[in-house]
Amino acid sequence: MKKITLLLLVSISLVTISCSKDKDLTTPVPKEKVQPTPTPKDKGGTTTGAKDKGSSTPTQSVDKKAQEEMLKEINFLRTNPRSYAEKRLKAYYNKKRDNGAYKELRNSKPVGSLKLNTQMVASAENYADVMAKQNRIGHSFGGNPGERLKKFGYKWRGCGENVACGTYSYFNIELDAKEAAIRYVIGYVIDEGVASLGHRKNLLNKAWTEVGVGFGKNGRMFFNAQQFGVR
Repeated sequence: MKKITLLLLVSISLVTISCSKDKDLTTPVPKEKVQPTPTPKDKGGTTTGAKDKGSSTPTQSVDKKAQEEMLKEINFLRTNPRSYAEKRLKAYYNKKRDNGAYKELRNSKPVGSLKLNTQMVASAENYADVMAKQNRIGHSFGGNPGERLKKFGYKWRGCGENVACGTYSYFNIELDAKEAAIRYVIGYVIDEGVASLGHRKNLLNKAWTEVGVGFGKNGRMFFNAQQFGVR
């Protein structure tokens, strides 16, 4: 329980965006702002735009394992929100740190599970690596999410994206892919400090049918990109 309690105390930054050709598929979010990658030492100070020779992409086997674990966690949330709330968020709710997620999920109806799409996975992997190399998160590096998905051959009718970064062992997919996936998704669901709750809405959007997941690494910082879509 101590490690779970520390989830939102260690460095994790989140950004969300949605794009759609159909108005009913969009997840309303505020205009995206690129956020710096914070660390406990500088508390979000000077890493924006910094490039680091230590950036790398996790090995294929590690990446695949982490993708599978995150897909399981996303689908657990989507298909059984009440159970997810009890198992993943009760401790946060008891400490009043769930940002309203516990009660919302207990009263939410299940939505369809997502499938990994190879084109979306390739796009997410590429973008997570781009963020790692730049050592910052945002949605506009090399085009917006919709443009990047099309570049990898995914012809979407609606699409969305969540990105995050986190440090220490809590988000280390190489150390424990399952636990890292659980903590990433909890962070997105609680969506602390995000008035629109855009990450939570993207994860629970019933319109989505497919997802791509990618990870990147820069030193001790891990980057995650989730790309959602429907064709």
